[in-house]
Amino acid sequence: QVNSPFSGQAIVKVKAYDLTPRPYVGEYEDYALATPSGFVKADPPTLQVSPTIPASATKGTTFWVYEEARNDGDIPAIGVQVQLSLASGLTLMSGSNPQTLGNLNPGASATAAWQVRADQTGWRWISATASSICYGTTFYGYSSSGVTVQPKASTLENFGSQVINGATNSVIFVYPDTTTVGKPPGMYAALYTD
Repeated sequence: QVNSPFSGQAIVKVKAYDLTPRPYVGEYEDYALATPSGFVKADPPTLQVSPTIPASATKGTTFWVYEEARNDGDIPAIGVQVQLSLASGLTLMSGSNPQTLGNLNPGASATAAWQVRADQTGWRWISATASSICYGTTFYGYSSSGVTVQPKASTLENFGSQVINGATNSVIFVYPDTTTVGKPPGMYAALYTD
């Protein structure tokens, strides 16, 4: 029996213990819970995390990562935090990690934001974990997604040393560096960057 001197809304957490040995896995036993009128069964905080991330990014550029945490449970989630995890090749540029979103009532949501730099090409995973420590339990929610980092566009720049004009039906060879030593006849130096 639980007696509370307080009035108003209350949340009662019930743990059911089975102290007898059970010969069969999956065997259950019903139990009764008697409460004053007005109490209803409620689901605990249920955190759902939804990412908003660009499908692709260019190497060397930055982009924003948004993670929305929503409480789909029937009671408030207290002190919700969201922790961002990045694959190698991605660098966190701004935004505290983890970020505290505060309390989330049932059906409420809040969003954390970070700025991330793409340092290596290829597909890179991004994940986030939302957590709330309340009612003597830690509740979690997860998201996992990713971004494809594309290489920077390559450019061939004319730096003014020489303008090459080819005759009709001629072939011009260009070496991808600025060294003029050791080039065969008909090959020219050029600046090549990526």
